[in-house]
Amino acid sequence: MAMFSWRCAITLLLASVAQAQEEIVAFELVERIIVVQGSLDGHEATWIVDTGASQTVVTPAAARRAGLEPGRSAVCGAIAAGQAVARNLRVMVDDPEAAHYLRQIGVDYDGLLGTPYLERFRFTIDYPNRRLILAPPGAVDEPGTVVPCERTNNLLWVEGRLNDRGRRLNLLFDCGAQITVLRPALAKEFDLVGRPSLRPEIRWTTLDSLAIGDAEVTSCAAVLHEPQAMREMNDLGLKCDGFLGANWLENFRVTIDYRSRKIHLARAEKPRAETAPPEAPRPPLGLNLMETRVDEVDPGSAAEKAGFRAGDVIVGGAGQDVRFVEEIRAIVAGAKRGESLLFTVRRGKEKVALTLAW
Repeated sequence: MAMFSWRCAITLLLASVAQAQEEIVAFELVERIIVVQGSLDGHEATWIVDTGASQTVVTPAAARRAGLEPGRSAVCGAIAAGQAVARNLRVMVDDPEAAHYLRQIGVDYDGLLGTPYLERFRFTIDYPNRRLILAPPGAVDEPGTVVPCERTNNLLWVEGRLNDRGRRLNLLFDCGAQITVLRPALAKEFDLVGRPSLRPEIRWTTLDSLAIGDAEVTSCAAVLHEPQAMREMNDLGLKCDGFLGANWLENFRVTIDYRSRKIHLARAEKPRAETAPPEAPRPPLGLNLMETRVDEVDPGSAAEKAGFRAGDVIVGGAGQDVRFVEEIRAIVAGAKRGESLLFTVRRGKEKVALTLAW
């Protein structure tokens, strides 16, 4: 009996040590969206990591494969990114609002890992090395700036300083937003110059600086826009000034400990240079874009003649890979009238080459 107890004690000790070890999970960035491989109740699953999601979401198709009961809410036995498992997790079974766009840009996913999953860990997004580090919650011994955050409606909020002036902004800490988004009303308050995009409700701007604590990014691209989610947050009284998006966060190694309400931001060794939308006038293409996805093609336009279709995602142009709408604009602005440009688009699961001449 004593020998049995001793062996049991050793087994439990080893198990606790294993649980205390951190799990490192490689991720892929698809238009700044973090995509990881993992599992759902033992079935392989592809997840999007989203600190701006108040719930963990499973698509209906993934729920059916895992044998979850139909309905808008279910309890999963185990959800994992890599081998980092969260057990008995309540999820919402639904397709997120952005589902159509995500699939158009090639993200074939099974759900979002939101706050209910992420809060189970001390959670690091190591942007420079394209990896997540998930460790047991506890004290964070990380270099860099320590930023306090508030947790409201199951979301993390930080205080931002825009262009080193004026009042502090209340920003949603949102790695699921590809670019930083600010309420249009802030343009007048902070003298922001908006540049037109191909969608009239969205204007591009370049911020002199945007700082969270001592962590600062200069010449930071942003959009002036109030999407539906932001309006709903403000209707609830959350006073949302904007979303702190991935184009700001990718300059840092980001560590979040939900329990202590602290975020550590360590400057990345090779911060990504942000390219602002070009000022040069663009030739009329007849394309209405949302990021790199074609929303509409004007009848009779050069784009229609080239074969562009609504739903196409532009992934290459003029021999370059394309990830952001700013790059498309730069390619077009640098072309001479009468010049032909070769674009590559993703159409469903296929890539199609299109020649645009105008």
